[in-house]
Amino acid sequence: MSARLFAAAYPATFLTQLRVDNLLLINNYELGLNACLSAVHKLDLTGSQLDDDHDFLSFIPHLVCLHVLILADLKITDIGLRKILLPSFEGRNLPQLSYLDLAGTAFTVKTLASLKKITQLKEILFYCDERLSSEYIKAALSSCYRLFSRPRIEQVSTAGFGAGLLDRWADVIAGARKVRQTAAGQRPAFYGALPNPVSSQQQPLRPSQRNKVMFVRTGKRPVESLEEDLPSRKRFRTEDSTKAVEIPVPVFSDILDIYR
Repeated sequence: MSARLFAAAYPATFLTQLRVDNLLLINNYELGLNACLSAVHKLDLTGSQLDDDHDFLSFIPHLVCLHVLILADLKITDIGLRKILLPSFEGRNLPQLSYLDLAGTAFTVKTLASLKKITQLKEILFYCDERLSSEYIKAALSSCYRLFSRPRIEQVSTAGFGAGLLDRWADVIAGARKVRQTAAGQRPAFYGALPNPVSSQQQPLRPSQRNKVMFVRTGKRPVESLEEDLPSRKRFRTEDSTKAVEIPVPVFSDILDIYR
């Protein structure tokens, strides 16, 4: 409750950017974290291990101030991405979103079709790999996006005086984890630090070290949207010609529109 009050009272300074890769923090303080994000402009969830079933994905479309969203290297597929993209078609949610990083997510052509309907979106990043090549993505998005030669990589770091609260939550989680591991029989290392069960040499290469490709909106509208905007046509026969011609007839959504 206190976090929500502070965020509402100081929207420009409480928490404008957030980078979080700690799934335990999201799980243990989900309600408090949601309250802190009302005015966040940039959100980076890289490596947080969120999956399709996590409730936090459904909360993201409610971030009305969000400009930059980075979902790189998450364990989400079309199912999880749909929770963010579907409510945001035609700017209905996430009205300020202009930058989206999907590198490393397990999306398919279904997500590519959905991206064309996020009309407020200007820049999208992917990994270029054998599963979906840049040429394939280029062909799928060609109606409204073009491949950009120099990707612009957004760097997000937690900013705002609300960062201290997040650090406190992280310390509480680390302390509780340390107590559990000690109780389980692990002996703390020098200065009380717990030994890392996996050395840095054993850790796999982070996917974020691969090259990203960027697609930029061209200003064209998707073909599907243009077809929806076309007026219905009715056939009329003119006096001067026996040949039928098609004249567009406007469609009125309400009978009162006729008299306006």
